[in-house]
Amino acid sequence: MVNKQTENNDEGTSESFEDLMQQLETITTKLEQGGIDLDTSITLYEQGITIAKHCQELLNKAENKIQDLHQQLDQDS
Repeated sequence: MVNKQTENNDEGTSESFEDLMQQLETITTKLEQGGIDLDTSITLYEQGITIAKHCQELLNKAENKIQDLHQQLDQDS
């Protein structure tokens, strides 16, 4: 069974990639709708950047793991 939990993030909680993407989508929607003050917008934007970086790190790790698995497969053949 695949474990969808990620490593601990900055807050010390463990969240899946899908959960992080949902958070990013929520932030994007709030920013696109407007009607929030500048300070809140900046805070949301900063949170979005942090989440996006974390997602990119998770994707890079997944890509590296897939490449390692392909190399193992090639060596076994």
